[in-house]
Amino acid sequence: MRFLLAGLACLTWLALVGMTVWRHRARREAAAEPGAVLVIHASQTGTASALAKASAEALEVSGRKVALRSLASVTPAMLAEAGEALFVAATTGEGDPPDDAAGFLSRFATAKPDLSGLRYAVLALGDTHYRHFCAFGHALDRLLHDAGAAPVADLVEVDQGDAGALRHWQQNLRLFGASAALPDWEAPSYSRWKLAGRELLNPESAGGPMYRIRLTCAGEAPEWAAGDIAEVYPGDAEQAFAPKPELPHRDYSLATIPEEGELGLVVRLFRDEEGRSGLGSGFLCERAEIGADVALRIRSNPRFHTPAPEVPLVLIGNGTGISSLRAHLRARRPGTSNWLIYGER
Repeated sequence: MRFLLAGLACLTWLALVGMTVWRHRARREAAAEPGAVLVIHASQTGTASALAKASAEALEVSGRKVALRSLASVTPAMLAEAGEALFVAATTGEGDPPDDAAGFLSRFATAKPDLSGLRYAVLALGDTHYRHFCAFGHALDRLLHDAGAAPVADLVEVDQGDAGALRHWQQNLRLFGASAALPDWEAPSYSRWKLAGRELLNPESAGGPMYRIRLTCAGEAPEWAAGDIAEVYPGDAEQAFAPKPELPHRDYSLATIPEEGELGLVVRLFRDEEGRSGLGSGFLCERAEIGADVALRIRSNPRFHTPAPEVPLVLIGNGTGISSLRAHLRARRPGTSNWLIYGER
């Protein structure tokens, strides 16, 4: 009798656990509630679905409602009703969509929906060993854009699970409500740099204080190009080299090119309503001492590299946007056609 009662108790406990898991999954995979972010995956091997799940969890723990869906189950009407959507799209073979995308593409072509009320972003997975890299992700991006949807950020390409590109995507999740305090899925492989100088660029400006940050590499400096990104660890450099760094990195556009002999950034000091400085900007503009070690990694950003010399270049920016624009101007050859339009309060 005791074994029977114990067995019944065990079965009851398993049923309760199963019901809890089912309800949690059902909440995610049900039709989107008002205000929920649709997180949609088109997966062939499971990588896209795993990244979509991680993206959904990042939004959920930050307080956003989420509906996690396979692209196979998504209808054009669902997208038209949604306010925000994230797409994680794999490409298979020589540029083909995953198997579960065929039904969606057929439904989309028939419906020709108006998606003018949709904000979206695309994470495209691929392999540069194939000729048509991330082809389906780009095709999906064009499809959404042509239907009137508004991209919140540029498409992010991921080559064979590149950790830097995934950190870029994780940064983009903040535009949909993810907390900036969430740890990196995979920490950058940092190099050691020295804070060589810090200069206030806009005294008496109506905007917040903006600083020129100068860094020199403690070892052999890596190569980079105008348009690339500095991933900075916003704390004690020794912590950055631990197996699990405590703090998430912060992204900054590079303001210099390697020929200048140092790495430059332009950073505005952010303060919240209570006067506390931002994690990254406070570290670079206030807390780090001149001569201190800074842990930094350079992430290639090929979609924003300087165009060929024969292409005329118009650069438009404001505030700290001057950082990457300056790097592009420095990368251009003498005699090229360039026009900079810039403003600062």
